[in-house]
Amino acid sequence: MSYISIGGLSVPLDSVLTFSQSYQPIERSTIHRLGTSGTGVKQTLYGGKLRTTISATGWTLPGLSALDRTAQHVLLCGATLSNSGGANDIKIGDISRRRTDSGFEPVAYAIFADNQVKTPVSVDVNGNCTITEVSGSLYYKVDWYPRLTVLIADFTEDTQADSATFAWELVAEEV
Repeated sequence: MSYISIGGLSVPLDSVLTFSQSYQPIERSTIHRLGTSGTGVKQTLYGGKLRTTISATGWTLPGLSALDRTAQHVLLCGATLSNSGGANDIKIGDISRRRTDSGFEPVAYAIFADNQVKTPVSVDVNGNCTITEVSGSLYYKVDWYPRLTVLIADFTEDTQADSATFAWELVAEEV
Protein backbone atom coordinates (compact mmCIF):
# COMPACT_ATOMS: atom_id res chain seq x y z
CA MET A 1 0.00 0.00 0.00
CA SER A 2 1.33 3.44 -0.93
CA TYR A 3 0.35 6.34 1.26
CA ILE A 4 1.03 8.99 -1.40
CA SER A 5 2.03 8.61 -5.03
CA ILE A 6 2.70 11.16 -7.76
CA GLY A 7 3.68 10.52 -11.35
CA GLY A 8 3.85 6.80 -10.63
CA LEU A 9 6.41 7.33 -7.85
CA SER A 10 5.38 6.04 -4.43
CA VAL A 11 6.56 8.16 -1.53
CA PRO A 12 8.34 5.91 1.01
CA LEU A 13 6.66 5.68 4.42
CA ASP A 14 9.97 6.80 5.99
CA SER A 15 9.43 10.15 4.20
CA VAL A 16 6.02 10.83 5.81
CA LEU A 17 6.59 10.34 9.54
CA THR A 18 4.73 13.62 10.03
CA PHE A 19 2.21 14.50 7.38
CA SER A 20 -0.19 17.30 6.52
CA GLN A 21 -2.26 17.79 3.37
CA SER A 22 -4.56 20.71 2.71
CA TYR A 23 -7.00 21.38 -0.13
CA GLN A 24 -8.06 24.76 -1.45
CA PRO A 25 -10.66 25.35 -4.18
CA ILE A 26 -9.38 27.09 -7.30
CA GLU A 27 -11.86 29.43 -8.93
CA ARG A 28 -11.95 32.74 -10.69
CA SER A 29 -14.82 34.77 -9.35
CA THR A 30 -15.86 38.24 -8.35
CA ILE A 31 -18.50 39.48 -5.93
CA HIS A 32 -20.38 42.40 -7.41
CA ARG A 33 -22.24 44.83 -5.11
CA LEU A 34 -25.56 45.83 -6.63
CA GLY A 35 -28.07 48.59 -5.95
CA THR A 36 -28.24 50.98 -3.04
CA SER A 37 -28.27 48.13 -0.50
CA GLY A 38 -24.99 46.68 -1.79
CA THR A 39 -26.40 43.17 -2.17
CA GLY A 40 -23.58 40.80 -3.11
CA VAL A 41 -23.88 38.66 -6.23
CA LYS A 42 -21.09 36.22 -7.02
CA GLN A 43 -20.08 35.77 -10.64
CA THR A 44 -17.85 32.72 -11.28
CA LEU A 45 -15.93 32.21 -14.51
CA TYR A 46 -14.60 28.77 -13.55
CA GLY A 47 -14.33 26.54 -10.50
CA GLY A 48 -14.34 22.92 -9.37
CA LYS A 49 -10.57 22.41 -9.34
CA LEU A 50 -8.29 22.00 -6.31
CA ARG A 51 -4.91 23.21 -5.13
CA THR A 52 -3.24 20.91 -2.61
CA THR A 53 -0.25 21.33 -0.34
CA ILE A 54 1.47 18.30 1.15
CA SER A 55 3.96 18.92 3.96
CA ALA A 56 5.90 16.10 5.58
CA THR A 57 9.02 15.19 7.50
CA GLY A 58 10.80 11.88 7.64
CA TRP A 59 14.05 10.00 7.90
CA THR A 60 14.45 10.02 4.11
CA LEU A 61 13.63 12.40 1.26
CA PRO A 62 10.66 11.39 -0.92
CA GLY A 63 12.63 10.99 -4.18
CA LEU A 64 10.43 13.36 -6.18
CA SER A 65 12.94 16.00 -7.31
CA ALA A 66 13.37 14.45 -10.77
CA LEU A 67 9.66 14.76 -11.64
CA ASP A 68 9.08 16.84 -14.77
CA ARG A 69 7.53 20.06 -13.49
CA THR A 70 6.16 20.91 -16.95
CA ALA A 71 4.20 17.65 -17.24
CA GLN A 72 0.87 16.59 -15.77
CA HIS A 73 1.04 13.92 -13.05
CA VAL A 74 -1.53 11.74 -11.30
CA LEU A 75 -1.45 12.42 -7.54
CA LEU A 76 -2.89 9.77 -5.22
CA CYS A 77 -3.66 11.83 -2.12
CA GLY A 78 -3.10 10.77 1.49
CA ALA A 79 -5.77 12.97 3.13
CA THR A 80 -9.52 12.69 2.72
CA LEU A 81 -12.17 15.06 1.50
CA SER A 82 -15.70 14.81 2.91
CA ASN A 83 -19.25 15.57 1.76
CA SER A 84 -22.43 15.38 3.83
CA GLY A 85 -26.17 15.11 3.21
CA GLY A 86 -28.93 12.52 3.18
CA ALA A 87 -28.58 8.77 2.69
CA ASN A 88 -29.02 8.99 -1.08
CA ASP A 89 -28.03 12.52 -2.12
CA ILE A 90 -24.29 12.68 -1.38
CA LYS A 91 -21.95 12.91 -4.36
CA ILE A 92 -18.18 12.54 -4.12
CA GLY A 93 -15.45 12.47 -6.76
CA ASP A 94 -16.24 10.33 -9.79
CA ILE A 95 -14.11 7.27 -10.55
CA SER A 96 -11.41 9.40 -12.22
CA ARG A 97 -11.12 11.78 -9.20
CA ARG A 98 -10.95 9.32 -6.30
CA ARG A 99 -8.60 6.59 -5.22
CA THR A 100 -9.83 3.06 -5.80
CA ASP A 101 -6.81 1.13 -4.51
CA SER A 102 -7.20 -1.18 -1.52
CA GLY A 103 -7.28 0.61 1.83
CA PHE A 104 -8.47 3.91 0.33
CA GLU A 105 -12.15 3.12 -0.33
CA PRO A 106 -14.84 5.71 0.56
CA VAL A 107 -16.18 5.44 4.12
CA ALA A 108 -19.63 6.60 5.28
CA TYR A 109 -20.76 7.73 8.73
CA ALA A 110 -24.18 8.30 10.26
CA ILE A 111 -23.96 11.54 12.27
CA PHE A 112 -25.74 11.91 15.62
CA ALA A 113 -25.82 14.87 18.03
CA ASP A 114 -22.96 13.45 20.13
CA ASN A 115 -21.15 10.91 17.93
CA GLN A 116 -20.83 9.26 14.55
CA VAL A 117 -21.20 5.61 13.51
CA LYS A 118 -19.60 3.98 10.48
CA THR A 119 -22.19 2.59 8.05
CA PRO A 120 -21.86 0.76 4.69
CA VAL A 121 -21.79 2.79 1.47
CA SER A 122 -21.76 1.94 -2.21
CA VAL A 123 -20.53 4.43 -4.77
CA ASP A 124 -21.17 4.32 -8.52
CA VAL A 125 -18.68 5.44 -11.18
CA ASN A 126 -20.19 8.96 -11.18
CA GLY A 127 -19.62 9.39 -7.43
CA ASN A 128 -23.26 8.98 -6.34
CA CYS A 129 -23.39 7.41 -2.88
CA THR A 130 -26.00 5.01 -1.50
CA ILE A 131 -25.65 4.77 2.27
CA THR A 132 -27.17 2.17 4.58
CA GLU A 133 -29.47 4.22 6.80
CA VAL A 134 -29.07 4.22 10.58
CA SER A 135 -32.14 4.96 12.71
CA GLY A 136 -32.02 8.32 14.51
CA SER A 137 -29.13 9.81 12.59
CA LEU A 138 -29.26 13.53 11.79
CA TYR A 139 -27.42 13.24 8.47
CA TYR A 140 -24.60 11.29 6.79
CA LYS A 141 -21.11 12.04 5.55
CA VAL A 142 -18.77 10.24 3.20
CA ASP A 143 -14.97 10.56 3.33
CA TRP A 144 -12.86 9.68 0.29
CA TYR A 145 -9.28 10.01 -0.93
CA PRO A 146 -8.84 12.14 -4.06
CA ARG A 147 -6.98 11.10 -7.19
CA LEU A 148 -6.01 14.31 -8.96
CA THR A 149 -4.32 15.07 -12.26
CA VAL A 150 -2.02 17.95 -11.36
CA LEU A 151 0.79 20.25 -12.34
CA ILE A 152 3.49 20.77 -9.72
CA ALA A 153 3.47 24.43 -8.68
CA ASP A 154 6.28 24.15 -6.11
CA PHE A 155 8.47 21.51 -4.50
CA THR A 156 10.88 22.10 -1.61
CA GLU A 157 13.22 19.80 0.29
CA ASP A 158 15.02 20.71 3.51
CA THR A 159 17.68 18.81 5.43
CA GLN A 160 17.41 19.24 9.19
CA ALA A 161 20.85 18.06 10.29
CA ASP A 162 20.35 18.74 14.00
CA SER A 163 17.50 16.21 14.20
CA ALA A 164 18.68 13.89 11.39
CA THR A 165 15.39 14.36 9.51
CA PHE A 166 14.25 15.77 6.21
CA ALA A 167 11.31 18.10 5.55
CA TRP A 168 9.59 18.50 2.22
CA GLU A 169 6.59 20.26 0.72
CA LEU A 170 4.74 19.72 -2.54
CA VAL A 171 2.24 22.23 -3.92
CA ALA A 172 0.18 21.08 -6.89
CA GLU A 173 -2.83 22.37 -8.82
CA GLU A 174 -5.43 20.25 -10.53
CA VAL A 175 -5.50 20.70 -14.32
